[in-house]
Amino acid sequence: MTTAGDTVSFDSLPAPTVVFDSDGCITRCNAAAATLFDAAPDSLVGREFAELFAPDAREGVRTRLAAALTGEAPRRGESFRVLDTERYVDIEWLPHDGDRAWGQVALYDVTNHFRTQRDLRRLHEISSDGSRELDEKIEAMLAVGLERFDLEIAFLSMIDDTFEVVAALGDHDRLTEGATAPLATTYCRRTLDTEGAMVVEDALEEGWEDDIAYRTFGLGCYIGSKVYVDDSTYGTLCFADTDPREGNFTETDRAIVDLLARWAGYEIERKQRELRLRRQNERLEEFTSTVSHDLRNPLTVASGNLELLAEDLDDERIDTALEALERQERLIDNMLETARQGELVTDAERVDLESVVDDAWRSVRTDGAVLSIDSLPTLQADETRLQTLLENLFRNAVEHGPTCPDSHTRQDSVEHGSTDSRIGSDDAELTIEVGPLEKGFYVEDDGVGIPAETREAVFQEGYTTSESGTGLGLAIVERIVRAHGWEIEVMESADGGARFEIRLQTQF
Repeated sequence: MTTAGDTVSFDSLPAPTVVFDSDGCITRCNAAAATLFDAAPDSLVGREFAELFAPDAREGVRTRLAAALTGEAPRRGESFRVLDTERYVDIEWLPHDGDRAWGQVALYDVTNHFRTQRDLRRLHEISSDGSRELDEKIEAMLAVGLERFDLEIAFLSMIDDTFEVVAALGDHDRLTEGATAPLATTYCRRTLDTEGAMVVEDALEEGWEDDIAYRTFGLGCYIGSKVYVDDSTYGTLCFADTDPREGNFTETDRAIVDLLARWAGYEIERKQRELRLRRQNERLEEFTSTVSHDLRNPLTVASGNLELLAEDLDDERIDTALEALERQERLIDNMLETARQGELVTDAERVDLESVVDDAWRSVRTDGAVLSIDSLPTLQADETRLQTLLENLFRNAVEHGPTCPDSHTRQDSVEHGSTDSRIGSDDAELTIEVGPLEKGFYVEDDGVGIPAETREAVFQEGYTTSESGTGLGLAIVERIVRAHGWEIEVMESADGGARFEIRLQTQF
């Protein structure tokens, strides 16, 4: 029999608590549970407990209740959405009297956790969407914050000597894109002096009535945080309303606005870096084009005169001079290519790697080498530059790989150097294979390998062990890899040759 003291104790439990029978129907609930479900306690008694949750959650609730009656349920199980709301609760299955067919649960509101997880997912989707420009990402991020905080005004500011709004959402005539104001007249002046988020929940109650910021902007509530770009203060990211806030900003809210501000700073920094790189590459391209033009003119004149001279004279010194001029031409071409490939890839598209490999193979002199392709996928890349990368790897393998059965002994004329363990047909002097990695692809050969002590040096501009080489082929490869945001590593193949592994940031 329930005593008055037992009733008081049960009803005063801080957590919403419900007792149910073997049919899953409510036999008792405390005041906190009635508040959670927005109903009078008496109206809940006799109802099936599962019916208090959204239709897609009811079967799960019934399953967990049945398990609770047999003592199999964990103390904390799943989270379920309350009927006709966006509120989620965790259900803690409490011990019950085994002699009677009833169970008891405590309910914990985890709505804030669900909303936070949802917001983080949305921010990740926005940030990773390569099709969106910076202003589109910032606008989408501001929209996430407005929904999160249930406010009407959001803005990103840039602060130097003055306050300038660089992006905004909401209806406020002084907080629109391009609007400026003296920093001293803004709420943001205090944000700059606050560690973490600066919060105003009710401006009038908190003494802002005579503050110039309140008189200028009339914001009843506000939450904002500093934005850093390149470790320097860029401005602020803020969410506000002309009315006071209903309820307090939680610690999670403060953490979220700090996270949004850091995210905005990262996106701005990345965009600025891209613009700087683009301008640098444009200047470099202009410089190298001018220099190459100035270098080619005298080379062309010298080559033309030597060729005319060779028609009248049979002198090997003329041939030697022409070979030197041809090498200079190749060096100029490679220098130009090296400069061009340093530009950051910002317009990557889906490309078929196998098709690009075929095109690259047809574009180089193979000297009887054999190409092997192993199940290549599609990937996100600049197709032209990817082909250039492959051409240089193929060319490097062919030029430095074995050209005769005993070529592995000629280490003084190759950039690689160790053993020769060929695969493929008996007639092939070299086999080159391109295959997939979990996050990337590899290019390897069965020629002479690259000694461990020189593997880092091979990507340096000008490094070569060949008298006729320019030392820029693998430097170009690395530039293309870095421009895509990938990584490259050189190692030994299973047959003792050279193996280049190129790893992407994401799966194919």
